[in-house]
Amino acid sequence: MNQEDAQRWFAAYLTEFEALGRGDADRRRILDHYGVPLLVSTEHGPMFFADAWHTAAIHHRNSLKQGVAIAGPARIDQTDTTTIVPPGWTARVDNLGNIAITHEAFTQ
Repeated sequence: MNQEDAQRWFAAYLTEFEALGRGDADRRRILDHYGVPLLVSTEHGPMFFADAWHTAAIHHRNSLKQGVAIAGPARIDQTDTTTIVPPGWTARVDNLGNIAITHEAFTQ
């Protein structure tokens, strides 16, 4: 998938989930259609933040070990959810395996 295809796919994805939030879409149909593409195996992908496209690292949740820190922009995929780490934020895996996300302005 090239960047243009990814942008089109993500725009359609956002439109569908906005409809879901309004109650105008069927949850099962959306998950059936979009569930698999979220689990991509590439190391980087496009993400849109603050009116600009960024190249974001893509991580798989089951490969993250205790103590690891992931600087945004990044996406952490797992089978039942996706965690987004915006630019300027950092995700850390604690000793219980939880992901804590902090902004650099609050950690200085």
